[in-house]
Parts: sequence; structure tokens; C-alpha cells
Amino acid sequence: MFKETTAEHSEKNIIAQYPKFLPLGDQVIVAQFEKEMGISINQKVLSFAQEVEVAKISGVTQIIPTFCTVAIRYNPLSIAYKALTEELEIIKSRLVFEQYKEHKPQNIIHIPVVYGGEYGPDIEYVAESTGLDMDEVIRLHTSKPYFIYMLGVIGSYPYLGDLDERLALKRRSSPRIKVEKGSIVIANRLTVLHPLASPSGWHVIGQTPMETFDPHQNPPSTLLAGNYIKFEAISAEEAEQWNDNKQREWIKKWNSLKSLNQD
Repeated sequence: MFKETTAEHSEKNIIAQYPKFLPLGDQVIVAQFEKEMGISINQKVLSFAQEVEVAKISGVTQIIPTFCTVAIRYNPLSIAYKALTEELEIIKSRLVFEQYKEHKPQNIIHIPVVYGGEYGPDIEYVAESTGLDMDEVIRLHTSKPYFIYMLGVIGSYPYLGDLDERLALKRRSSPRIKVEKGSIVIANRLTVLHPLASPSGWHVIGQTPMETFDPHQNPPSTLLAGNYIKFEAISAEEAEQWNDNKQREWIKKWNSLKSLNQD
């Protein structure tokens, strides 16, 4: 029988520490992974959340993955805290045994964006603050796909990383009461798309005419955690002419995506 190397044993011990299960009130258990932002950690989060979903544990009513945690909401009249924790430990042990298989690469959703002007009122400030010109700000922001770490509350807005460090600025000193629907904002090493008009303290650099949220659909957002978003610059004229037909044409051109389960 082969013995584990010290490195292999150490790796298993490190992985086995997480997630840790913590109560949050009497109806939520938090599965806590390493407290840092990173795609590898978030992939563990998404894998664990997916396994909990597949397990269909009686009494579990909602599963909410974030950057480094999974919140599991449950009905304490249907399942006790201890019993649910035991179920989660079983899932954890199975994932540890499989060494947290790499989360399957997901789709890249291409999003059209008008940068600057009335659509991106903070882009000049961003350029001045970073020592870049506006074209370079746009080039950097559109240069790569961004990983969707998690979805926010208002309109399932996606938190995307990792923004080029040359664009990393602190949040605005005075938040706006409202940014327009479709606004593309940045702060620190993150960028966010606002599917609905909402308050924001981030820097608005552009706006998309594309509809990404429909409360009548399930899921309501076309943007899901674990997928990627790639921003594509378009003109103001293209945005003003945007309609359902234009959206269908865009989706056909850019977002004719393979099934998530395909290799």
C-alpha cells in the first residue's frame, strides 16, 4: 500500500479544514471557505453549492453562494441544525475525497457597452486618477473576460473580477442615489453591471443597452455565478438603436453558447 507524501497529506489537511459550518441565526448555516477573493476558492464555493443543490436535502429552502461562503437557508421545523450539519459534512467529505474537482469552464457572455459621455460620467475622472487616457481605460476594461464571483440582490447584478490593477480605484466619496439601468461600474479590483437602476458608490464608466434580467424567468438573470463576462465597446448610435431584434442578433452573433455540461 502506497503511503501519502508529506505534500499530499498536507494538501488534504488544508482542504479538509474547509468549509467550516457556522450558524447564522436559527434558519441559516454558513459554509465558510478561506476568507479571500480568488477564482480557485470561488470554484470550491460553487462546487459545494452545486452539490448541496443536487442533494435536495429536505428542509433546505435556499442556497446562496458568495465570494467565499455558501449560505444555506433551512426550515428548522423540517430539519434540525445538527442533522443538517451532518448532511453537509457528508457532502464536504465527498468533495475532499475528490480533491475538489476543478469547476467546469463556463460560458463567456459578451456584453455591449457604450463608454464615456452621458453613459459613463466618471470615465474622465478614472482616466485622470489613473494617469491613463480614456481610450486606454476602455481598452483595459474590454481586454479580457471577467469571472462572475457572485450575484447581488438588486436584479441579480454580477460581481466581476479581477479588474486590471491599473484601473483599481477606491469607491466614490459621495455615493449616487441612483445609477441608470445597465450601468457598468468599477471600484477596487471589481467591476459590476447594474441590470436595474439602483444606488451605487462605484465609478460609472459605461452603460449596456442589453437586457440581462427578467423577473418572470427562472432564473431571472442570464448572468450566472461561475460564468464569465466579456465587455465589447459599441457606439452611442448603436445603443440608441438597440431593440429586441438587435438583442437577438447580438446573442446569435456573440452568445450562441454551448451547454454548460459540454467539454
